[in-house]
Amino acid sequence: MKASILKISIALLSIIILTATNNRSDKSWTANYEEAIFQITAYNHSGMALNHQSGFFISPDGLAIAHGSIFLESDSIVVTTSRGRRHIIEQLVSTHVPSNLVILKVRPLRSKSFFFLQPGNTTIKVTDELLIFDDTSTDKQTHWIGHPDKITDLPFLGRTANILRKSNEKMCVNPAINPKGEVAAICVSPSLTKGNLLYNPQILTDTNWVAINQPLSVIADTVEYQNYLSPDFNNGLIHLFNHNYKKSDDAFTTHLTRFKNHYPGYCLRGYVRFKYNNEQGGHDDLTHAKTIEPGGFLAYYLEGLIHLENKAYKKAQMSFIHCYQNKSDFAPALLELGRIELTINKDIKKSFHLFSEATDHDSLIAEAYYQKARLLLQYSEDQDQAFNDISRSIALEPELPGAFSIRGTLNLSRQNYSDAINDFTNAIQINSNDVHAFFNRGLAHLDLGMTEEACADWKRAGELGNKKAYKYISKYCTSTKTTGTTRSSYFPNK
Repeated sequence: MKASILKISIALLSIIILTATNNRSDKSWTANYEEAIFQITAYNHSGMALNHQSGFFISPDGLAIAHGSIFLESDSIVVTTSRGRRHIIEQLVSTHVPSNLVILKVRPLRSKSFFFLQPGNTTIKVTDELLIFDDTSTDKQTHWIGHPDKITDLPFLGRTANILRKSNEKMCVNPAINPKGEVAAICVSPSLTKGNLLYNPQILTDTNWVAINQPLSVIADTVEYQNYLSPDFNNGLIHLFNHNYKKSDDAFTTHLTRFKNHYPGYCLRGYVRFKYNNEQGGHDDLTHAKTIEPGGFLAYYLEGLIHLENKAYKKAQMSFIHCYQNKSDFAPALLELGRIELTINKDIKKSFHLFSEATDHDSLIAEAYYQKARLLLQYSEDQDQAFNDISRSIALEPELPGAFSIRGTLNLSRQNYSDAINDFTNAIQINSNDVHAFFNRGLAHLDLGMTEEACADWKRAGELGNKKAYKYISKYCTSTKTTGTTRSSYFPNK
C-alpha cells in the first residue's frame, strides 16, 4: 500500500461549533460539551473487554478523534456515547504517527447526527484557564480546570504543553476548552508522563496524517496498518519532552524496527543519543539519516543544536545554513541563525532580518518576537513595533526570561507607569535577580509619587550590582524612612 496524505476538509476545522441537535434549553453548557465525548472499548474474539479509552466527535456525521493504540490487537471496537448509545466503527480514516492520534468514522443510528466539537483556530497559552473534559461514562467528576505548563515546540507535534494533574489510569483523548468556549487544545493522558499533554489544534491540519480508509477487519490483519498504529514514535517524543533521553532512544529504536529507513526516526534517535553522551551513536544516526534523505533538513537542524550546546558556533552556523538551504521556511533554523549572527558577527541588521523571516513563517515562535523587540528597543525608534512584538512574545510564552522587563521598559517610556510596574513585577516573579526590573520599577514608582517603594527597589537593585541605583537613593531617599529603617540602610555596609 502506498500511503497518501489525508486532506482534511477546511470547513471541518474552521471554527468551533457545537451541534445542538435535539439540545434542551435546560441543559447546562457543560452538558452540551459532554455530549461530544464518548467511551471507546476494545474486545477480543471472545467478547472480553481489553481496553477502555475516550475520544470526541469532530463532525455531525461521525468523524471522531481517538488514540491509535486501542486498535492494536483488538478484534472489535464499540463506541458508547454519553447517552449510553452503542455504535460501531465503520472505518479508520487516518492516523497521525507522531501523536498516535487517529480519525475514525462512527456509524450513526437511524441517520441521526452526533453532537460534536470542532477544534478552533487558536493556540495553547500559559495564561489560559482550560476546562478539560474527561470520559463521561462513569459517575466520577467529568471535567476539571487547569493551566498549561512547560510549553515546548516538539518535532512533528508542534506546540505542546503539559497540564498538571494526575493522569487517568486509561488513555484519554479529550477537548480542552478556553474561556472563549473554543477547543484550544487536544488533551491526551499518556501513561509515560505525569499529568496530561496538550496538543495544538493545528495538529489536525499538518502533513503527517496518513490515509487508511479501511474497516477494522482489514486493519487487524495487515502488518503495515498495525505499524502505523504503533505508539513507539510518539513515546519517543514524549520521553524527549520529559528529558528522559535513554528511554526516548529505546522508543525510537523500537520504532525503527518497524520502519527500517525512517529519516525522522534516525534524526531524533541521533539527537537524544548525543543528549545522554552517546556521541558515537548519535553521530552514526545523523550521518545515516543524511544518506537516507540527502535533501532533508531535520538532521542538520538537530546537529546544529548539538554544536550550539558545545559552543561550537561556526559549526552550528554551517549546520543551520544547510538546514535553511533544504527548507527555507523552517523558522527554528532561522531563529538560531539570527542568534548566531548576533553572537559571532554582531550583525544587527542581518539578525533582525532573520528573526523577522522566522516570525513570517511561524507566528507562534515566541523567541523570535522577543529577539526582534530587544533589537528594536536598543537600535530603533520604532518603539510601537517593539511593543507589539514583545506583547506577542509574552502572549505565547510569558515565562520567557527578560520579556516582561522589555515591555516594562517600553511602558515606562510611554509613561504608562502602572502598566510598567505590573510588567516589572512579573519579570521579578520569573527572575528574582532581575536587576534591571528592580531599578526600572523604582523609576516607575517614583513617577507615581511612591518614593518609599522606589527606594526599596533601588536598594535591591544596588545589592544586585547596579551602582547607579545608589545615586538615585542618594538623591531621592535622603529623608525617606521605612518601618524602623533610616536612609543609611539603603547603602551597602562598609
